[in-house]
Amino acid sequence: MTIQVKHINFENKTVHIRAMKQGKSYDARVSDELLDMFKEWISKHTLVHDNYIFFPMQLYKRAITEEEKMAIKNTHTRYQGYAEHFRTIFDKHFNQNIGTYDHAYRVTVYTMRRTAATKVYKKFGIVHAKRFLNHTEIDTTMKYLNIDDDMEVIDYGL
Repeated sequence: MTIQVKHINFENKTVHIRAMKQGKSYDARVSDELLDMFKEWISKHTLVHDNYIFFPMQLYKRAITEEEKMAIKNTHTRYQGYAEHFRTIFDKHFNQNIGTYDHAYRVTVYTMRRTAATKVYKKFGIVHAKRFLNHTEIDTTMKYLNIDDDMEVIDYGL
């Protein structure tokens, strides 16, 4: 949520990410499609170097002066605001006829993160999944991923 325009390197196709848990920063490679989306968003909202990509849109829409609008663009949004926004989309498309408290079957931002991490694991392995999730321990990653069905008997030659 704290990505600023200056964190996007269009030439190297990376986005500089400040990790929340351990405070370790890293450059994540991104697709051309995502870079194009960033370019379009930056242009549409006339964002500059220090502006945040994800700024509080509702406050921005209510701002009256240009100074207020620029100040809001220099403020990052809260994760909770986007989670609530995505919840309405997920409820409309995926969570129909599923109770609000039936967490095991509801699609959320969290389940999307787990799904993406599982795909990374299946394509590149556990070390890459651990790094993708920014976990310090592989045990944590193993608990997090959807890999119960993926476990097979391994012949260690014993």
